[in-house]
Amino acid sequence: MKFKIGDRVTCKISVGEKVMANQKGTIIDRNADWGICIEFDNDVGGHDGMFGDTNGKQGHCWWVNNEGNLIKLNTNIWKGKKR
Repeated sequence: MKFKIGDRVTCKISVGEKVMANQKGTIIDRNADWGICIEFDNDVGGHDGMFGDTNGKQGHCWWVNNEGNLIKLNTNIWKGKKR
C-alpha cells in the first residue's frame, strides 16, 4: 500500500471521461473494491465520495483503482537555513 488517507497526490492521467490529469487532491478513503477516493482541489465533475462515511465536496471526488496513476506530492515545507 503506497498511499494512505491524508496523502496529497496528483493524477498522472485522466480517468474515464473525467479530466483529472495534473489535478491535485487529497486521499479521503480506500476501499478494496473501488480503490482510492481522491477529493481534488478543483471541481472535476465527479461526486462527493458516494459511500458510507466518505464525505467529500460535491463534484470534487473520484475513485481511482490504479495507484500507478498517482504521484505522491512532497508536502515538506522548506523553511530556509537556520542562522
